Amino acid sequence: MAYYRLYFFHPARGRIDHFREFEAANDMAAIVRAGDWRDLAAMELWSGGRKVKHWEAYAFVPEARARSAVSALRGVAAARPEGNRARA
Repeated sequence: MAYYRLYFFHPARGRIDHFREFEAANDMAAIVRAGDWRDLAAMELWSGGRKVKHWEAYAFVPEARARSAVSALRGVAAARPEGNRARA
């Protein structure tokens, strides 16, 4: 069994907010277990001085995610040939 530490980062400050310590049989088992504790904030899994995995933070503002989706759809519509566009 190996010792692991999962760090949770504060969303606004970007610094470590808290951590969890646990043991796992190997890196893959530790990644699966850490995934069960997944949060909206960024996380890093370490074993001793070795970084095993980093998870990026999720978008916190639903409006930003919606604006991104609308922009992507506009880009797809603009890329379509004129003949394939829906007629009004």
